[in-house]
Amino acid sequence: MRIWRLGPWSRNPLMRPCDRVESTLVLIVAVVVLLLVPVAVAYGIATHTRLDAQARADRATAQQVPAVLVEDARPGRGDLPTGTPRTSDHARARWSLQTIAHTGEVPAPPDARAGETVNVWLNSSGEPVAAPATNTETAAAAVSTAVVIWAAGASGAAVLLCGVHAATTRHRMTQWDAEWNELDKPPGWHVS
Repeated sequence: MRIWRLGPWSRNPLMRPCDRVESTLVLIVAVVVLLLVPVAVAYGIATHTRLDAQARADRATAQQVPAVLVEDARPGRGDLPTGTPRTSDHARARWSLQTIAHTGEVPAPPDARAGETVNVWLNSSGEPVAAPATNTETAAAAVSTAVVIWAAGASGAAVLLCGVHAATTRHRMTQWDAEWNELDKPPGWHVS
């Protein structure tokens, strides 16, 4: 009988080759899942750096100005499903930028009334834009990205391991059936 030398767990002469393959794969998957941690962290840091630079650029090119609502706030297009709390509605508002009056659709707090003042972020041409991301938002996005990268890699490794386990179990059961069939035969008799 040939004994494979794949590690200390393979010294058992009763261990089948498919068991050795599965044991080796478990070790490899564990190492890969652990090595995915620094990869995911590096990707998360790169994502945070990119999002933070974008937020700084947005803050440098946009400015916040007060705007007076000219109508009551109403739910935005693509209304949220029932039971979801609304955090923002839309309303027409009037604001001035460098002594030029502008009117347009702006985000407004839910239930805001005409005549109330809200702060709006504007780009260099005076059009409303989304507020630049905060440090908390960029950090949350970076952490989420890192967790998703790690979870996807770990899930892929787990699926591979489950597939190999199913294949080796099927192979092992076939071998056991053959060995049980051999036990039914009396010694020295040839049955065809």
